[in-house]
Formats: sequence, C-alpha cells, structure tokens
Amino acid sequence: MKLLNRLVLTTLLVSTPAFAQDPSIMSLGNMAITKFSGVLDPMLPLPEGSPLQMLDETFINLDGISAQINSVAHPGYVWDARIWPGQSLHDYKARDVGQVFGVALDDARTPDDKHLAPNIYLTATSAYGLQIVAPDSDGDGRPQRLHKGDKAASWMTGQWGTGDTKGQPGSKGGPGSIWKVDGVTGEVSLFANVQLANQDNAGAGLGNITYAPEVKQLFVSDLSTGMIHRFDMTGKELEIFDHGVTGRTAAKLPAVKYDPSLRLTITKSDFNVDDPESYGFADEARRVYGLAFHEGRLFYAVVGDSQIWSVGFDKITGKFTDPRWEVDVPKTPAKRPVTKITFSHLGAMILAQRNTLESSYDYARFATPEKARVYRYWLENPDDPKTPSRWIAQPEEYAIGFNDNNRATSGGLTLNYGYDQFGHMDYGQCEAT
Repeated sequence: MKLLNRLVLTTLLVSTPAFAQDPSIMSLGNMAITKFSGVLDPMLPLPEGSPLQMLDETFINLDGISAQINSVAHPGYVWDARIWPGQSLHDYKARDVGQVFGVALDDARTPDDKHLAPNIYLTATSAYGLQIVAPDSDGDGRPQRLHKGDKAASWMTGQWGTGDTKGQPGSKGGPGSIWKVDGVTGEVSLFANVQLANQDNAGAGLGNITYAPEVKQLFVSDLSTGMIHRFDMTGKELEIFDHGVTGRTAAKLPAVKYDPSLRLTITKSDFNVDDPESYGFADEARRVYGLAFHEGRLFYAVVGDSQIWSVGFDKITGKFTDPRWEVDVPKTPAKRPVTKITFSHLGAMILAQRNTLESSYDYARFATPEKARVYRYWLENPDDPKTPSRWIAQPEEYAIGFNDNNRATSGGLTLNYGYDQFGHMDYGQCEAT
C-alpha cells in the first residue's frame, strides 16, 4: 500500500522526571500527534475503455494512522530544530477514530492514585477534506467516489470513526465526535457527539479542544455552528457559549446569529468535495477555532476578524461571563485562522496559525504549505491605559522549520523541555523547545 501522511497537531506531556516510570501511555517526553491517515492505493488494473481513473478507486486507508503517541525524549543528537520523526509508541487508526485534528490531555491518575495517567481527547475534523461515496454501481464490490453531493451520497468509510475498541453500543461517530483514549489502557471510546438543538454536526467538524484543570472540564469549538461547548468529564454537556451573539454584543458589535441554512447537506449537488466553501462552516464572524484555558478564563480565536477573545466564569455557578476582546492577530500577508493557543508559564500567549483550507480529489493538498506563522504575545507591563489591548500589539514570531522564511507550521503547537549535548531531554530547561 502507498500512504500519504500530513502531520498537523501535537500535544506534549511535560511533568516531573519521576513521571517517566509510571504506567501511563503518556509518559514524560511523549507527544500525542494527529495527522491525515492516508489512502490505500488500489493496485488494480482498470478495464479497457473504463471512464474511471485510478483516483476513482482510491479510498481512505482504514488501517492508516490518524493519531499516534511518539517519544521525543531522546533524539540522539544536539537539538537543532531539524525534522525528526520520533519513535511511535501507540497508533490509532482511521477505522476507529476517523480523521481527527484537535488534541487535549486531562490530569487523570492511575486507579491506585500513584501516577498521573492523562487521557487523550481527539476531535473530528474536515481539515483534510471531506470525502463522499455512492453505493457500488459497477459491480466491482467498491463504492463509487463522488465529486459532488448526490441523493445517494454517504460519507466515505474512514472519514469519521465508526466504533471503539471497547465495542460499546451507540459508539458510532460522526463530524461532531470527541474520542477518548484511556491514559492507562490506550482503549478508544466515544466521549461525546457535539450537537446543537439535538442536531449533529453536519460535516464541517470540530475546531479544537482544551482541558481546564481548575474546573475539571473540557471545551470544544464547533466549526459548523460557531458555538463553544462545555463538557464535564463524563461527556455531559454543561453549557454552550455563542460568541456571535454574546461575545460580539458585549463589545457593542452587531450580533451575527447562527444560520442553520448554511448547514452542509451531502445529498445536495451544491456540495463539492473540491470546494471547502461548500463545507457548511459557520459565518466567519462567529466561527471559533483555537482554545486555551488560562488564569480562570477561556481564550478563543475568532476566524473572521483574526482576533483572540476570552470569556470568564462565574465562581459560584461556573457559567460563562464577561466576554472580552484581547488582541488582533496580524493579517499580513493574509488572514489565517489561529488553530492552537498555548500559554507559557511566564504568561506569554503563543498562537499557531493554519493556512486556509484546501481540498482535492487526489488527497494531495489540504492547506497552502509554508505560509502560516507562530506568534508570541506578552502582556504590557505595566498595562498602558492608552492602548486598547492588555497585550503588546506587535507579537514576536517563532521560526518554524527551515523552508520559506522559516514559516512551516501547519497549525499545531506544544512546549517542551530542552536537550543536552548528548541529545537527551534536559529537565532543567523548561519550555526551551
């Protein structure tokens, strides 16, 4: 088989050196990664005169890896930012979790309470395109790939997760699925299906996910509706935050309400696999992507204005309160969504962009490469009352990779220890990489 892979998003576990001895699948120096699972080359001759092309018989590889845990503790050379694949320790396949992008870790512990054993949460995505099929019509035993929506269309197997390793009833996933990987056993289960008014996500998928240890809750952004959903650790939805209405009106901006007419319908011909504009995304003014919890507030990235906002919590009820604009993200040379937000222990806000979504029938390209950036913002110290934001307006930029002016990020971000002269992780260098 021939596989195509696209690395996109990572979350690294950093803790104390003693943690390296625990039984968790996320030991110290392990990184959780999501990527496109790849496709399976059909390796078959087409009948002479067939109107089909090889791509028409190329499908998502169900045994391809959508998420994995890699060890990055010992590269074996002095760290110099070169590409290093790491050592794969655990793999999670498209047949189980489908295509996923967002990653979050909680702070769970082993049953004996002796070690940290964080569970991993993975969110369904359209970041690698949306693939649909119709039932087999030529008798070859395979479904027919479709470019456009059709009344007989269904999702290609492997686009979304179809079950879990525990075999729980009702575990079939979809575009709104959050998958949970057990921190000790590595078993996969369906944590929740994000809905709005009892309607499933139609196909645009989820943005990102973050865990707030202060309140023991998960937050996930829905690209189809623009809502932020708050869950407890049993998968029960607690509340929904609507930036398009609540956030914008708090800043005296006109409300942009959710428009259900934008919902994707793959049975209609206006859906086009090659056109992300037909994927049913919420209006950009209300569409939220990256998330991070910091100092009692949930920070979130709004796609339309390329801005970072935050919303607080009522200390008694736990409900969302006090939304506010934080900072504008540079739109030069073009506006790009912030898909990941991370805070350093010194309070720096670090943002990873991802390029505008692309899709192609040949699975070859999902976003314009080597143009997105990673920015770091610092708070003004002291806060300057003459400026509109608490943050210094001009961010610092991280160099990512070596190509095209060191702008090779694809939307993922995490902070790690540094490395010593022998190529081993140095626990004395906090957040050095």
